[in-house]
This record gives sequence, structure tokens and C-alpha cells, in this order.
Amino acid sequence: EWPNQMIFMAVECLQHVSRLGLGLAPSISRSSRAATLHTAHQGTVLVTDDRADEIANRGPNERPGGIFEIEAFAMALRPGDRLLAVDVGSKRLGVAMSDVTRTIASSLETIHRTKFAADAERLLDLADLHGAGGYVIGLPMNLDGSGSRSAQAAQAFARNLSRLTFAPILLWDERL
Repeated sequence: EWPNQMIFMAVECLQHVSRLGLGLAPSISRSSRAATLHTAHQGTVLVTDDRADEIANRGPNERPGGIFEIEAFAMALRPGDRLLAVDVGSKRLGVAMSDVTRTIASSLETIHRTKFAADAERLLDLADLHGAGGYVIGLPMNLDGSGSRSAQAAQAFARNLSRLTFAPILLWDERL
């Protein structure tokens, strides 16, 4: 059951990112979710959506890394880049992989957590092996929009991972 929940979150996010990349989805960054995510990301350096045009005009080898808002994330991805979706737990990392069109996600692997360095090394290896160009990390917010301990752990994981890769990272609110 647990991998299925992670895959559902990954598919939902991938579909929205694909629509944004194709200009088919309205921006959600201006909604009430934006205020929630701004609060959730306090202390986290974000590549904001107002930089999406700048990112879109970069050359194919000029890839910025970091934690992105959704529109900037969609613009930072190259055509054909797969995405790794990561569900950060205290004992396991659930990993799903998108197809190259970013419309389907499948369970890829469950990583039993040890230390961050080993966990991150396995994620980076999976990204290299499967041609992933970005990471979507689930952000388990409380229903009232406040951050939970699990959300804080996911944010810390994303911040630490962003120091090791140039691939863009998106924190995805799992409540949606």
C-alpha cells in the first residue's frame, strides 16, 4: 500500500509539471498554496517562479540546481528528462520514476535508510542510471497547512540533496 500512495503523489505531481511545461495548466503558484509553501520553505533557498523566464532562456548545458517553485522547476527540465519522486520516511525512502513524457510514474525502489550520505549516493546513482533530470520530494504538510515533523525532515533532506546535485528539486505538497 505504501508504494502505491507514493506513486499516486508522483503521478499527480508529474501530470501537473507536464501541463505547466506545455503551457496547459494554470499557475498554482499564485494561489493560497503559494502562501503555504512560502511558509513551509522558510530557511530554504528557493528558485522562485519569477525566474522561470530566465531559466527558460538558458542554454541546454546551463542547468541551475536547487529547490524550485513549480513553474521554475518545469522550465528547468530538459525535454525527455525523467523525474525521480521521493517519499522521505524515517526508516525508508520510497522512490518512483517517471517515463520520459512525465505522465506515468512507476515504483522503482525502496531504500532502507542508513546515513544521509549513503541514501543520497543511491538516489544520485539511480538518477544517473535512469537519466533523471529532476527530483520531486513529497512534503507531508498538516491539513491546516502547517509543517509537520515529517515535512521538516523532507525539507532538510531536500536542502542536503540540493548541495550534491545540479538537478532541480521540487517539494510537492502531498495534501493536494
